[in-house]
Amino acid sequence: TALAKGPASYFTPKLMVPSRAAENQLFIAYSNFIGVSPDKINGDLPTFCGSSSIISPLGSDVVRAGDNVSTVLTAHVGLNEYEAIRERNPYLRDVRKKLEEGVYVTLTQQIRSSAL
Repeated sequence: TALAKGPASYFTPKLMVPSRAAENQLFIAYSNFIGVSPDKINGDLPTFCGSSSIISPLGSDVVRAGDNVSTVLTAHVGLNEYEAIRERNPYLRDVRKKLEEGVYVTLTQQIRSSAL
């Protein structure tokens, strides 16, 4: 991303990205610029915050660069570990089961009919 320092510079890489990894049971590689932009944005030269990372499906850091650190991050991601994580967090399996049972379809139909 091109996330400049500011209120979102903590929120996005350290809260939102790990949340999305856990929600979707994915490993996420998040990359961000560091340093001062050579181009003005709204008349300013923004400074980017860094904080690139690789996040596990549990939402935890596998590896994270510091703020304003230029580096290449690498990590070994084992498929056995991934399956164990999915067993510990059955969220998607449960949602899929409810979809198959028609629970969410029924709720959606009820919401639509009550809105009319």
